[in-house]
Amino acid sequence: MENGGMYGDVTKFLDEKYFESHKTGALYNDTCTWDISLFAVLKTDAGDPVVYNAGSYKNSASDVVSYLEQNALHYRSVPSDSQVIALSTCYDTETNGRVIVFGRLENKREVKDS
Repeated sequence: MENGGMYGDVTKFLDEKYFESHKTGALYNDTCTWDISLFAVLKTDAGDPVVYNAGSYKNSASDVVSYLEQNALHYRSVPSDSQVIALSTCYDTETNGRVIVFGRLENKREVKDS
């Protein structure tokens, strides 16, 4: 995490001004590109049963969205049926501390072979 390595920049979202000025991102892979609307940042523990039990919401993210609305440090409203991505990193010197930025996946575009 030192000097922004290992996803250390995720912790910048704890600052409200940074969160408000960084609302979008993108996810690229070999087959498609997604736009991401960033909507929440959560400071939590690696044992958080809602966030780290993806099996409980693999068919719908509505439970985790409701949880974030109640518990996120910073939050922007999103539809409860959103496809959600979470970007997690360790936090400071806390052994199990985590900072997680959540985004809504939007505008999927297929990658065309060249």
